[in-house]
Amino acid sequence: MHNHIDDGARRASEKRTCHTPENKPKDQGRGEDTIFSDKNMSQVMELVSKLKEIGDVRGKSPGQVALNWLMTHAQTIPIPGAKRPQQAE
Repeated sequence: MHNHIDDGARRASEKRTCHTPENKPKDQGRGEDTIFSDKNMSQVMELVSKLKEIGDVRGKSPGQVALNWLMTHAQTIPIPGAKRPQQAE
């Protein structure tokens, strides 16, 4: 991956809220969404753990590993959620 992508993904991952089984959203809309069910959260945490293992070997965050995987698959277009122009630089 290019350095500007690495830096942007790192900055974005530092500032976002990470939902875990212990830190699920509590608002009415997302808190009741089945995507945050215990079963789904358990599966997501297993995936994040694997992404972390891969990233640790390469000095990358789980988010950077996931974005790189998406970018290498021809039928996929990742759209990272940059909220400010500086995050996209």
